[in-house]
Amino acid sequence: MRKRFRIALFILLAFAVGGIVWSAVQPHVPDPIYNGKPLSKWLKEAAGANMGFLKGKRTVEDLSGTHEPWNAAIRESGTNAIPLLLKNLRAEDSNLKFKFFSLFEKQRLIKIDHIPAEMLNQLAAEGFETLGPEAGSAVPALIQIYEEKISGSPSAYAAQSLEHIGPAAEAAVPALLRSMTNNISGVATNLNYVRRIAVSTLDTIHPNPETVLPALANALNDPDRVVRQRTIKALGHYGTNARSATAPLKMLLNDPDPSVRESVLSVLNAIEGEASPSADD
Repeated sequence: MRKRFRIALFILLAFAVGGIVWSAVQPHVPDPIYNGKPLSKWLKEAAGANMGFLKGKRTVEDLSGTHEPWNAAIRESGTNAIPLLLKNLRAEDSNLKFKFFSLFEKQRLIKIDHIPAEMLNQLAAEGFETLGPEAGSAVPALIQIYEEKISGSPSAYAAQSLEHIGPAAEAAVPALLRSMTNNISGVATNLNYVRRIAVSTLDTIHPNPETVLPALANALNDPDRVVRQRTIKALGHYGTNARSATAPLKMLLNDPDPSVRESVLSVLNAIEGEASPSADD
């Protein structure tokens, strides 16, 4: 029993030393100071609040306002925060890393504060939301993350970040249009989710109609109900400019989902500028 304990302790220590070495060789990124503390420290405090909630140590009410210092630090840092946000947006937990930290949390000998990669992704996207259009210079890097990690949470949060930047992220439109099809090599996760994110992000960026309307019209035939609903909403925002999509929209007046049919009627009214046929006609 004692021998097994020593072996387990040795493995834990080896992993801990490995983690320290890995952290030491990571590329340095600027870490702006806000109220006497580096930005990375404010991020860890926001993550700590989230972790407390996930572990049942905090309630939803306890979380209220806990991210405001993080957001304030981002506002004060401005574009100087972008390198750190991109670094955390790229974070991923491999299966081995996930198993290691799951094992580590079961022992009490060595304390380690591990922030799951997806939480780092989420907080980075929150940082881009705070910066909004001011983060336009990050668009090329966000496109790269979106395309390279299309099947993981970094891609989803990169798309959210592009969405927060809005029209200034128009350079991302070709990548988003490519991901609206199922012809994505190496994708092992839910393709419906990928297409949902792409449509929502395109809707917020709101690119030139000629660029995006053909793809949106095709997406009206998407097998996923949420993709169809988000596409209808996006077309509605183009108003009369979306008249080329009128015919495929009318085809959805027979959609089995009543919420889809109601959305179509509303959008047709906006596009045609007059009363459209009812779903029963």
